Amino acid sequence: MSDLRLLFYVAPLIIILFWTINISIGAIKNKHLFKLPLILFFVDSLLAVFESGIFYFGEMDLFKILYIPAVFVSLSMFPLFYIYISSLIDNKKFSGGLWLKHLLFPFFNTIIAFVVLFIFMETAERNEFFHRTLVFKEGAHGIQKFAFYMDDVFRKIFLVTAVFYYAITDRKIRQHKARLHSYFSDTYDNEITWFPTLRISFFLTLISAFVYFSVQRYSTLNLWIIPAISHTLLSIFFWIIGYYGNLQNEITLHIPENNTRVDNTALTDEIFVDLDRRMEECMIAEKLFLTEGLSLPELARHIGTNRSYLSRYFNEYLKQTYSFYINSKRIEYACELMKNSEEELVLSAIYEKCGFNSNASFYRWFKEICKMSPQKFREEME
Repeated sequence: MSDLRLLFYVAPLIIILFWTINISIGAIKNKHLFKLPLILFFVDSLLAVFESGIFYFGEMDLFKILYIPAVFVSLSMFPLFYIYISSLIDNKKFSGGLWLKHLLFPFFNTIIAFVVLFIFMETAERNEFFHRTLVFKEGAHGIQKFAFYMDDVFRKIFLVTAVFYYAITDRKIRQHKARLHSYFSDTYDNEITWFPTLRISFFLTLISAFVYFSVQRYSTLNLWIIPAISHTLLSIFFWIIGYYGNLQNEITLHIPENNTRVDNTALTDEIFVDLDRRMEECMIAEKLFLTEGLSLPELARHIGTNRSYLSRYFNEYLKQTYSFYINSKRIEYACELMKNSEEELVLSAIYEKCGFNSNASFYRWFKEICKMSPQKFREEME
């Protein structure tokens, strides 16, 4: 049984270590400095999980040494993941203000833990706290009792921090996706498409964490099934982040701040109708949608209007995003090519003729608009 328990604790450690090394090597080799916060996230996770394991297996002398840094790394894990996503999306790799803003709270709590344990406690009291109070709680009084509840509060803060940073990370990614689809026709390579997969794993992990942290530390020593389930879900969680984080490329598209301002000028139906006419002219006569990487500001300049008016034309008049409009035109053209071409075009070559910047983007949009793959469409034509 002890070997099985050890496996539950070692599994996430192995996974975290594997991806820490893998991502670090890739980041150095490809000069992907934007992955630095992700690497630090895994380093933090490694120490946090290790500290949890040595407590469970009774290595209290080592647990005592690692306790203070473990407070910091536990509370800075999810802020670091948010910094990674934020810097990836906003192209701010080394924004000192961003790092300071989100790591100040973990640092503040770490200082509190240090003061309580190493300033207000004598060496004998501190030893008793780690070897007896945290494990049994019995007889806790004075500063030891305060430290016991402080430790419990830190564990609850970890849960709150996880939920909070998951929420703002999710919002950040949703906003990024909305901006991409509002301003760019080619969005595939600049979206974080793997976050929905992580979302499912996160919720399962969070549920187990709430159960795990709802009991005191000493209770988990007897209820081994709780940390076993928790660490199994953690293994899946860290594998997903590591796998997709390792594949993630740098996002190069950047939307200037002045492009995100809202123009509240009232637009009449006549303006929308005029825009509609000019759009159809440039799409039918000039086939402007075949231009690879066509952005909304570029299209606005071409048809002689401003970006704000054109954005509202898509959102308010057509009730669809700019990227959907342009790519639906491209897919219509692709279908015509497959239907009317005298020679059978190789599917992998069609995307270039239709304005897509990659075969993956072509397949994705084809399935979304036609509700079938290009191969299936071609088979139904025969």
